[in-house]
Amino acid sequence: MYKEEQYLVAMQDSVTVDILTNDDAHGLIGFAKDSLARVISESATDTPVQLNLVRERGTFGVVEVSWATSGTGATDVSPQTGTIAFAAGADKAAVTVNVVADSTPELEEMATITLTGVVRGGVAAGLDTTRGAKLISSQSASVITIEANDDPHGVVSWSPSSVSVMTPETEGSDSVLTLTVVREFGTVGILQVNYMTVVASDVAVDMRRPHLMLSSSRKWEL
Repeated sequence: MYKEEQYLVAMQDSVTVDILTNDDAHGLIGFAKDSLARVISESATDTPVQLNLVRERGTFGVVEVSWATSGTGATDVSPQTGTIAFAAGADKAAVTVNVVADSTPELEEMATITLTGVVRGGVAAGLDTTRGAKLISSQSASVITIEANDDPHGVVSWSPSSVSVMTPETEGSDSVLTLTVVREFGTVGILQVNYMTVVASDVAVDMRRPHLMLSSSRKWEL
């Protein structure tokens, strides 16, 4: 009896304890604070914009996250979706998008780059994937503001036919002269254009005419 008990004790002389992944060992992923908001001016060529990502807490394993673009300026950003990976041990990565150059007059627009999910959480095969990397909800979106570009409110000038005009004076009655103003490029909003009439120094003017207009303005309501 004594020998049998000794044998049983010998078979139970060790215990295996599995300590589960803890304290966000694979990291918390989000945009760096310097990349939560960016203001970009559209230029003649595509403008690259680098948005920095951080991996806080742990850095175990390879982690990959997905992202997508939304907002009024989404079509001005390329690419509009993608993924970005952190190597094992890495705590920094970056998403690079381009603000696409075009000739379309546009008001200020916003494009929001949002981290949409964790594609690969850094957890080894066979282990609990729910303990993998997670997103930082307060740092999961970066807003790119694209400033107004390509003259959305227009460029105003005299039409070519009105730059220089010669007209004969009509005896006994006033003459009506129509000069055309054009608005090129954008047509957003209401414009008021002021103009002034300047009389050449060698031309005699009858100042008794009260209807002689020396300055005025015009509005477009669009």
